[in-house]
Amino acid sequence: MNFIKIGRIKVWLIAVSLLFAFLTRVLAQSTANVEVIHNVNLRSDPSTTNDPIVLLHPSAKLILLSSERVGGYYHIRTQDGKEGWVWARNVSPVETTSTASTAAEPSSTISPVWAKPEASESTFQGLEGPCPFNGNGSDPDQFALKNRSDTPSSYNVVTWSAINDLPFPGRTDGRYAKPHRKDWKQSELNVIRPFEGIPVTVIGYVVAIKPQSGGSGEGTNCNFNQTGDVDTHIALVGEAGDPEKNSIVIE
Repeated sequence: MNFIKIGRIKVWLIAVSLLFAFLTRVLAQSTANVEVIHNVNLRSDPSTTNDPIVLLHPSAKLILLSSERVGGYYHIRTQDGKEGWVWARNVSPVETTSTASTAAEPSSTISPVWAKPEASESTFQGLEGPCPFNGNGSDPDQFALKNRSDTPSSYNVVTWSAINDLPFPGRTDGRYAKPHRKDWKQSELNVIRPFEGIPVTVIGYVVAIKPQSGGSGEGTNCNFNQTGDVDTHIALVGEAGDPEKNSIVIE
């Protein structure tokens, strides 16, 4: 089995099932590539045929999904997760900079007092239709955490073990908490809540990449199952050679 060492991954701390997981709907969307310099409409396709999605104003930072223009438009994603097309002449490239902390040594622990930016609540416009921030609503509090698409202004640099060694909800008889957050007891929620929503960046090794397409889909993604509408589970381990069963999962 081949292991790939990856650089700093920037993620939000959330809890899911028996593992700690991390979310962005699309990994590596935290760096802006272009900035709006004149008012510009965000459109569903590279034309003026359909009504615009929203009007974007100067200084708004956008993620460039492709550097190639289509009919004079760029394919972009906004910082709150909306995807679409903007007239290329109304945006300008910006210098790519990392927002990660420059601390010399990563922290071996995660402090519950670190800042927890308020989560975004945006609707994802997928190939199979729209999906709200809380998915299909079957476990809304959990899905809202998993589906956040906002970008924090800074991250806390931590070790892999700092994440892996976090406490997780468990019952007094030694069994794990139930898979769905909606079924957790208050005492179980109290274990993880102090750490949820903290943005961190970590170095690790990817041992498995699993797109969640096909089948019946996940409630998080409104049971969509097409590639592009679903998330990808990435198993991250601390050392090359570690088994997937010891991984933490990035969503």
